[in-house]
Amino acid sequence: MQRSLEVLLEVQDLSLCFPIFKGILRRQVGEVRALSNVSLTIPRGKTLGLVGESGSGKTTLARILVKLLEPTSGAIFYEGKNITKMSQREFYPWRKKIQMIFQDPHGSLNPKLTIGKTISEALEIHFPELSRSERHDRVALLLQKVGLQPQMANRYPHALSGGQKQRIGIARALAVEPQLLICDEPVSALDVSVQAQIMNLLQDLQEELALTMLFIGHDLAVIKHISDSVAVLHQGCLVESGSVENVLEHPQHPYTKELLASVPRMS
Repeated sequence: MQRSLEVLLEVQDLSLCFPIFKGILRRQVGEVRALSNVSLTIPRGKTLGLVGESGSGKTTLARILVKLLEPTSGAIFYEGKNITKMSQREFYPWRKKIQMIFQDPHGSLNPKLTIGKTISEALEIHFPELSRSERHDRVALLLQKVGLQPQMANRYPHALSGGQKQRIGIARALAVEPQLLICDEPVSALDVSVQAQIMNLLQDLQEELALTMLFIGHDLAVIKHISDSVAVLHQGCLVESGSVENVLEHPQHPYTKELLASVPRMS
């Protein structure tokens, strides 16, 4: 099997339930199932598009994959290693391999830090052996890689546009040299013209750096453009998955058909 087709990430029967408490004694009276037995794989170097309406569990799954949430059951295998039950300390060496780009480019940046400091923080944590000048050079290189001028390192987030902030978010994620990028609706808060620029940037970086991506979204046109395969979530359940052509052009599940039918078309 070719290296590019090796499975980098495998999710097996992943479920997450949030308990419901009631009364002064906080007695559990029920639970809300956010994810139910979700299984998927992402081959190395490929992009899986995860699509579904708001509240379908897309972001919840993303947060589990980066260990911001712990699943109720199921397993996550990264390069064949079960990372599900790892403590935060055990997971530390793996953390830089899996990075996340957030939906809101405004809220994901600390307004009190310069752009250079924001990116440099990740380098200080994961590459403590680098000198200050080496970190400075790395920051400049990362800014150029995402299409920004190195001088922007001295600016604060409030001085940047939405598209520029998202580029900073991408640069920060790339700073630790990840293998897997989890993109949580990274273009949904941007203007249409800027969306295209960010998607093209991600595709160029994927090719240059051999990145694997989980791209989360609800815009089927975006998903179709950037993905190699597609998985459809509905109320926490994976209802359909396969190649872009099979899922988006020949859907089998009624929910997928409803999603496609809801896309506006030119008359």
